Amino acid sequence: MANLLAGAERFEEADALMEEVRNLAEGDPEKLEAVALYRLRRGDRKAAEDLLRTALREAGDDQARRTRALAALSGFYSVIGDLARARETLEELRAVAPDNPAVLMRLANLYLLSGDPDRAEPLIRDLAKRSPTDRNVRLLQARLDLARGRVAEAREALEGIVAEAPDSVNGNLFLGKAYAMERQWQKAREAYQRVLAEVPGHYFANLDLAKVALELGDGAAARQAAERVLRVRPGDRMARELGAVALLVEGKAKEAEKELRALLKDAPDDARLRLRLAQALEAQGRGDEAVAAYEAVRKGAPSALEPVLREMALLDRLGRHDEVRRVGEGFLQANDEAPPVLNALAVHAMSRGDEKAAEAYLRRSLEAAPDAVETRELEARFRMSQGRAKEAIAALEKALEAKPNRVSSLLLLATIRESRGEQDKARDLYRRILAVAPRHPVAANNLAMILAEKDETLPEAQRLAEIAVEEAPDNPFTADTLGWVFYRQGAFERARRQFEKARERLPDNPEVAYHLGAALARLGQKARARALLQEALEAEKKGPWAFDAGRLLEELGRKEE
Repeated sequence: MANLLAGAERFEEADALMEEVRNLAEGDPEKLEAVALYRLRRGDRKAAEDLLRTALREAGDDQARRTRALAALSGFYSVIGDLARARETLEELRAVAPDNPAVLMRLANLYLLSGDPDRAEPLIRDLAKRSPTDRNVRLLQARLDLARGRVAEAREALEGIVAEAPDSVNGNLFLGKAYAMERQWQKAREAYQRVLAEVPGHYFANLDLAKVALELGDGAAARQAAERVLRVRPGDRMARELGAVALLVEGKAKEAEKELRALLKDAPDDARLRLRLAQALEAQGRGDEAVAAYEAVRKGAPSALEPVLREMALLDRLGRHDEVRRVGEGFLQANDEAPPVLNALAVHAMSRGDEKAAEAYLRRSLEAAPDAVETRELEARFRMSQGRAKEAIAALEKALEAKPNRVSSLLLLATIRESRGEQDKARDLYRRILAVAPRHPVAANNLAMILAEKDETLPEAQRLAEIAVEEAPDNPFTADTLGWVFYRQGAFERARRQFEKARERLPDNPEVAYHLGAALARLGQKARARALLQEALEAEKKGPWAFDAGRLLEELGRKEE
């Protein structure tokens, strides 16, 4: 009744009713817990804790009552985010009820939440022996795998749990984390949205969704998730910071700056907030102020990578090239050889046409971390710029030895193979990408284009091209590919519609002009077809399609005669 009155904002009546319950609760831990829960909902944490401790004292040596009171107190500490005291209380509870599976589960959960997998593991192992098929135990095991870095195993287990129980809040929450760790951002987003469909105000799901939305470049969704947290926890620092970053992504840098300065009043030495402020200044075009802000962050955190990399990139854009090298070399002198900084210096040297310096920085980076896949990818791009495709391929194959399923390495290698006319090898690489990321738009698009050349693989080509269009609807190249698949199937009107979309965004692309011209020719629109084919053939850069374009133009000319 009191909760109903509070829900109707009749707080005085609700408070009076709960006070009456409190007066009647002497010796009744269940009533004390009910009053404590009400006090917690009203925001009076101290009163709630006092009541729960009273219930614990009054339990005395009665094991059942003491177990209940300790469970309630540990739950209270968990709710308010005091994980250390929640752990202490649960450890006391375990001493009272050492074989209680519910207690072991809650304690293992808290160990995982507080970043202590070593203490969680024996408890989870014990639970798994007792109940190997229990979904909650399997969930704990998957979370332990996540904590140990066994992400693929954890994700597979969590996918199984969610398949059994699609509405499982914790199953979806940790599945979202697994996807995020694998950088499968869209899948992570969908998992967190399933959590929020069940619990709209879920603290961790909203924060994680905000982070994923930022990775996807969706500032509006990130801000909405942060605002949901702030409605439940006004002033939450992480939610406010994520909201500020979301404003930056939305292009509202001035608003972001205002929020970040407000946060810095309470935490003036917070390096992360100062870094965000520097980004907000940079986004407003206040380059010199941003450089000074990055410098200040670096002085406070001299070994942090992000501020030095951002400052170097900004200095490069400002044309202050000597300072780029000064900042990067200064960082390397003060710290160990850091491949990300060496790579940034290599990229800067490449952009300046200084191949000798770029070569030296790449060599230093590879000596510091021979298996760093990012450096191998950069080496491959550098070799391609030098026309040394075989060495680029060797660098990428080295990267894939370390991380066989790395999409960016596979994609770069596939595009190099395709550019060399090695269609079968490119096809196999695109298939490897799609095995890891089944809806990767570039891999789906490029593989569809390869498969469209053979009649027997046209159905698969259409499926892949449609995936590419769904995942990248504003990309004109996906529309062009789908149009070409339709063309190869003889669906010329459907092809024309896709080519028109591509042409609208790529008016100067000769291959798109050829494709549209070919479709129009098949539809009997000869005048426009001839104009487009002529335009394609007059372009400075032409591809293998030029032969077919010339033959079709010649055929149209003969028909006109």
